[in-house]
Amino acid sequence: MLIAGEPARIVGGQGFLFGRGNQQISAKVIAEVGVENIVIVSSLEKLVALPVKAMLVDTGNASVDDLLAGYLPVIVSDARTVMMPVKNATNELTD
Repeated sequence: MLIAGEPARIVGGQGFLFGRGNQQISAKVIAEVGVENIVIVSSLEKLVALPVKAMLVDTGNASVDDLLAGYLPVIVSDARTVMMPVKNATNELTD
């Protein structure tokens, strides 16, 4: 793996944080980088408009999805960060 043993960060978008439309980043890479090195940037308007009021993950790896679940900080402006819930899409969309 290219990042093995090297410091790395992932900058994620909104809606589906990982998986579905964002499958370019594998669950293996996400696990290697670590949740603490994921930087999420979004507009507050997009976060408020999310249909399930949470960002969803569907990496194809249940343990990585569970690792990401909880609350993560999202940068919404130069001076503002909000905490957003992150949920496993498999659980959220089948409930």
